[in-house]
Amino acid sequence: MGFKNLPYVSKAVLVPIYITVLLWMFTVYHCCIGPTYLPTYIMAMCSDLNSLTVSLLLFGFFSRMRIIQNVLENNFVPVNIVGKDQLQKNVKIVRKCVGYYSNLLDSFDAIHTQFQITLAVSLICRLPSWVVRFYDSVQQYLQTQSVPVDIVSVVLVTMMSLFVTTSPAFVSELISNEIDAIKATLVTQLVRCSDPSLSSELEVALHYIHIRPFKFVICRAVPVDINMPITIVGFCITYVIVIMQFIHFSNL
Repeated sequence: MGFKNLPYVSKAVLVPIYITVLLWMFTVYHCCIGPTYLPTYIMAMCSDLNSLTVSLLLFGFFSRMRIIQNVLENNFVPVNIVGKDQLQKNVKIVRKCVGYYSNLLDSFDAIHTQFQITLAVSLICRLPSWVVRFYDSVQQYLQTQSVPVDIVSVVLVTMMSLFVTTSPAFVSELISNEIDAIKATLVTQLVRCSDPSLSSELEVALHYIHIRPFKFVICRAVPVDINMPITIVGFCITYVIVIMQFIHFSNL
């Protein structure tokens, strides 16, 4: 098992990203307010591309975790004691997988700060615009008591921008699930293994993965996982309600 000849990002990953960017541009050009605001939306799209870059790098990390999980899953662990050569081969595979896991986390730790800064800047720049767009959509709906095309287009663009900006959270969740699958594989092999030396290697691997999990946290406060988009949507809704209350009481 090696990663030297493995492409960092497969074509199956690039295709949906290209489609997302094209849909983003198509929606902005045909459904938004007008050509006058096109440069503003292009600048916003460039900001979202930073998050897509982080997602690409994380997906390369995920694909390698998937390889480690597949190698461990295909590693034959006998119930009964077998030949010494087979046991040494199994032990070598487990050690190699743990080594690759450690190297992957070392590589991630080396660029973790840059990832944090990139996502933090994207969120700080995009959150006010999301709140304002949602607020404008709600105000327009309350005034017209209908759902015109402008509201639908603005909401669609906002949700697409939110999805692209938080796309690293989805990939991060995939990585965490893959590591959980690695743990489950090691536990299953540990239960069925009868050789003391191989059992010891499996215990060491399981303990190492347990004490060194994958964590992607912005400023030690905002975990980048599947709950992040839901949290951001809740944040936007909360501040839209707060703004509407302030405006209502200021007009009294």
